[in-house]
Amino acid sequence: MRLAKKCLTPEAFYRVCDDSYARSVPTKKFENMLKVFNLQLSRAQVSRLILILDEDMEGNITLEEYYNALEAYACSSNE
Repeated sequence: MRLAKKCLTPEAFYRVCDDSYARSVPTKKFENMLKVFNLQLSRAQVSRLILILDEDMEGNITLEEYYNALEAYACSSNE
């Protein structure tokens, strides 16, 4: 996993994105953080990821939505 190469778990990445502990991250901020960490995702991959994570399509990725996606795609901090 690309996050593991940066020594980050999926949970840690979300915490970095949600620096105000709002339990919600604007999709634009999440997208920018993907670029900051240079995860080498194509535009199509980023768009698909945002669509998966932002379940209600309100422009924010809540902590609940994030964990739902991690569970649905069998991602964990062990990978």
